Amino acid sequence: MIPESITISPRLLSLGEPVTIHLTSEMEYVPLTLELTPRYLEQEFTVGEGIRVNWDETGPVKRGVAIFTPEETGNYVIRFGEIFRSFAVVDETYTVCTMSIPFSTGPYPRGNQLDFYHSDVHRRHIPADYVVLITEAKNLSPDWDVHKTLHAFHRIAGDAIVPYLDNGCASVLASKVASSISDMPEEEALAVLYHLKIAWEALGYHPPPVVHASLPSYGFGRAASQEGIIGIGGLGGADILGAQPLSENKNGGIPNKSLLRSNLTYGAPPYQDPPVVLSWQPSDDGQSGVLNPSMYQARGQDMPRLYQDLETFLTAGTSGDPRRLSVILDGDAFDVVEMNRALISHLIEKTREHHLVFALSEDVVRFLKA
Repeated sequence: MIPESITISPRLLSLGEPVTIHLTSEMEYVPLTLELTPRYLEQEFTVGEGIRVNWDETGPVKRGVAIFTPEETGNYVIRFGEIFRSFAVVDETYTVCTMSIPFSTGPYPRGNQLDFYHSDVHRRHIPADYVVLITEAKNLSPDWDVHKTLHAFHRIAGDAIVPYLDNGCASVLASKVASSISDMPEEEALAVLYHLKIAWEALGYHPPPVVHASLPSYGFGRAASQEGIIGIGGLGGADILGAQPLSENKNGGIPNKSLLRSNLTYGAPPYQDPPVVLSWQPSDDGQSGVLNPSMYQARGQDMPRLYQDLETFLTAGTSGDPRRLSVILDGDAFDVVEMNRALISHLIEKTREHHLVFALSEDVVRFLKA
């Protein structure tokens, strides 16, 4: 039993705020309730409860709405047939973790990278950002097998499919563009982002609210604000490996390399509502940061060191807002994949010891901009 669509808004919210669920279905018989499980990661044994759905069955497509207000913080999951959707409720004591999975789009990646963490992430209903590196026209073709897998992840699990634009991909999206992302003027960036939006919709996705880009220029940021992009980030392996491990950050916090920390200021209208920047700069206030096992492995540091740094971050004080932690699961070498899988399990265990929830990058951006 699979409905045509299910959306939850918001998917990251403060305690006391309501959640709205919209459903559409062409099934002859639709259920009167949705199965909701509060704090499904925090408890060893969980019990679901029913949420009443009000259906409009006057047309060929039935439309349902459910509205409720969560009574406690933590990780929630909703089940409707074979579809699962997670959301999180937080207060100022929480850390919000985003999990990004970039994968090689080259001709010879090792194995099927989309399956490396499929069981670890989807079996426990962890929301994930799957980052598609756009390096050639094939990456934007509906016939590319990768998109068939990503569509399934997006439909069944609600994962986000996020485009990544490196410096050399501009011509793939707009043939008349000559500049790289890092020095692109606003007019060319508008053309690139417009074509990206059209290509993304042609693939069957919604226009991307968050885009990863390699060292985006000032003009790229201005163009993004006009194209409805609410978040810009940098998620390249070279950028990650060039950063300091958590324990080497001289400020004592975790470097903030992909978490939504500050807004760009673009000046006069229509740039008054700029996208949130997923910064790669150290966070002086220790409020946000990144964990990337491949970075530790490249520097000869082991998992116990990573776990120690994570524990230090989770137990540090807050400044009145939820803290933000980004987990990057890149790399296809066997030892790195095993490190990444171990980190996923470790983070899930930590939800029982600390105030820790999972969310998509898009959800964190919307939460910050609310």
